[in-house]
Amino acid sequence: MVNYKTPNVYIEEISKLPPSVAGVSTGIPAFLGYTEKAVNDDGENLRNVPTRITSLLEYETFFGLAKPTEITVTTNSSDEIDVNITPPIFLMYYALQMFFNNGGGACYIVSVGSYEENSERKNKSDFDLGLAALKKEDEPTLILLSDAVDLPLDTDYYNLCHDALEQCHTLQDRFAVFDVVQAGSTADPKIQDDVDNFRNGIGQEYLNYGAVYYPYLQTSLNYYYTDDSVMVESEKS
Repeated sequence: MVNYKTPNVYIEEISKLPPSVAGVSTGIPAFLGYTEKAVNDDGENLRNVPTRITSLLEYETFFGLAKPTEITVTTNSSDEIDVNITPPIFLMYYALQMFFNNGGGACYIVSVGSYEENSERKNKSDFDLGLAALKKEDEPTLILLSDAVDLPLDTDYYNLCHDALEQCHTLQDRFAVFDVVQAGSTADPKIQDDVDNFRNGIGQEYLNYGAVYYPYLQTSLNYYYTDDSVMVESEKS
């Protein structure tokens, strides 16, 4: 209230609108995985360098596109066409597509290696180095390891998830989101087995710092492919 000490005519403006509240990001995810490349505009190597981006265009500029999906098209003597698609093993690009398509904003990318160097096998040691680099960053509040879900050994993935939970517990400023290893097919899921294996695999420590999603998300995203990744075969005699 304003106290007026001298008689006069005063004009006092009173706002009818509630005070505006600036939006503040409550979750800054950090995606760890393999990329086509990892280099900034100055030509500096970004491997195991947590890099803040705000759009898919920025991701493509620094880290490239998805690994081209291998597609085989076969025709037979009856002119029937059969298309066989090899599911991609490098998933981070598609995860970023979904993130930005659904209103995602700022996030961090940690490239733990390239498609070319790891075309035959993913390595837990790559993710260990990326997770250690992420520990030095203050802003990220979510750890995402979707690109690690198909590490060669389930124990590698479970141990990596445990390490991520331990980092969350140590720093007290972040949370981890995991995928359950899905052993069964979409048509015949082994739900209880998958859940039990994951629950037993990650142990008992720091569980209040993580959440799990199951089963795998089904999307309408198109696989990225190039002319070179499509093979056309004919079974005609």
